[in-house]
Amino acid sequence: FFNLFFIESFIASQKAIPIIDIPTFLKTFFSFAVFTNFIIIVASITKTLIIGI
Repeated sequence: FFNLFFIESFIASQKAIPIIDIPTFLKTFFSFAVFTNFIIIVASITKTLIIGI
């Protein structure tokens, strides 16, 4: 219950802050980095498979 309340208040405080704030930027950057890494890994695996075949 306390956790839920904390998360709710955190979200509320996040909405009060302007859109381009550090946590949002970090979350966006992190997810973008993970997505890019995923694409690179898939590309290298595909390349290895094509060369292997």
